[in-house]
Amino acid sequence: MEQLFQSFAQQLPHSSLDPRPFWSWAESAVLDGARRLETLCRSVEDTFTGPVAQPLSPSSQRRLKQLTDKHGSGKIYQVMGAVVGSRDLDLNLAKGELVAVISEADSRGDKRRWLVDAGGRRGYAPASKLLRYHQPTEEPPPSPHLSPPEGKTGIRRHSYTPESRPMTVVSQPCFQVIAAYDFTARGNHEVSVRAGEPVRVLEAHDKRGNPEWSLVEARGGQRGYVPSNYLTIMPMRTAPTGTF
Repeated sequence: MEQLFQSFAQQLPHSSLDPRPFWSWAESAVLDGARRLETLCRSVEDTFTGPVAQPLSPSSQRRLKQLTDKHGSGKIYQVMGAVVGSRDLDLNLAKGELVAVISEADSRGDKRRWLVDAGGRRGYAPASKLLRYHQPTEEPPPSPHLSPPEGKTGIRRHSYTPESRPMTVVSQPCFQVIAAYDFTARGNHEVSVRAGEPVRVLEAHDKRGNPEWSLVEARGGQRGYVPSNYLTIMPMRTAPTGTF
């Protein structure tokens, strides 16, 4: 800041300048920039504070198969916040738990309480705490295109090579991208990730612009492609669990 002041002063037609007005301006500019950054972060966080699907544990994956076989995939919902029953036949449910909706109203027609199957236990849960669970495709899409489209030889959409050095983070993001499901790489240009693992998206498409694949940097600096629908966005409320 001192160097900035000296540079600013030297450009004036006279050599003497009271530093107090300059420091007042500098402080005001810094505070204004900080307020704008805080407003931007809050705006981005508000955009992504809507409920997002929670990664599944092995036991939840078994329940998912059980409920899907019994009720169909269109009836599967995920609990987006802990539920503590307060009335007869209410269920106690943990955040992230999977249920199948049997009826979108209770016996009195109250649509705020849904009758659900929680893997053998049946009872009511608040509709506001349930979010339809979208399962990933049974099989990942075909491997990403690793050559440019015909007629565009030599044009690269990004500079990815397996030996690329990790990127350097220079700012703290307001949200993070995590893997919603486990994915096992099937080739050198893909990367394995575990459900709940934070990743950094480098390109939201492959070299041909296909959005079904995203180029990511995973834990340990490993780079490669993962199916885009295996990723989800969560607000950055705490520091990421991964290290890049």
